[in-house]
Amino acid sequence: MDVPLVMQAGMDILNFLTASPNTAFLVAGCIVLALLVLGVVSLMIGVGSELFHFSGDIDFTLDANGNGIPDYLETPPSHIMGWINPGQVPSTIFIILFCGTLSITGYSLQWIYLDLFTKLASGMLAVPIAVAITLPVVSYLSATIAPFLPKDETNAVSLDSLVGSSGKLTAGPINSNISGIARFTDSFGTDHNLVVYGEAQEDIDNGSSVVLLRPHQEHVIAYVVRKIQ
Repeated sequence: MDVPLVMQAGMDILNFLTASPNTAFLVAGCIVLALLVLGVVSLMIGVGSELFHFSGDIDFTLDANGNGIPDYLETPPSHIMGWINPGQVPSTIFIILFCGTLSITGYSLQWIYLDLFTKLASGMLAVPIAVAITLPVVSYLSATIAPFLPKDETNAVSLDSLVGSSGKLTAGPINSNISGIARFTDSFGTDHNLVVYGEAQEDIDNGSSVVLLRPHQEHVIAYVVRKIQ
């Protein structure tokens, strides 16, 4: 009977999975398992739609200046995110894709390295290579599975239809220097989660009702809100 490779190298499967050079891949795998377990439990207690809510991410469709380019693509970091997640899959699904691919890729690379050199590669070497392989794979998976994911029907809206509407701060507190996330609902009943700043220095606490005032002058994809007293 053949002896498993990791045992030939003087370690069992558990030691291989938990070895120090594989810490990043172990953490990535644990994140995937945690999200999947949380999703199953959430579905069982009837709140699964909140965890995997397909209209609850940052609004990828809003075009505030009307130039035909979604606002989230008009800043350099967002250009990168647009390439990594071309299918615009929800953040929870994207994290599962990224961490799952990173974990599988990393462990596979370490297994091959172990076969060639009878030892594990250092994390400083293995992690960057695994990430470099993971990014294009995740980009492909995002574009491939996006058409098969259930999505809420959406309708394009302009900023004019949202200005003056009231919403709820879901990630705060915020003020004029610290941003957060607020959820607004348009006339079609579609939720839009927008990056917002407070109008004044005074903090606006998480959960507060706010009104959307205008686009932020310094941040392309951000908006200014005022707390509703």
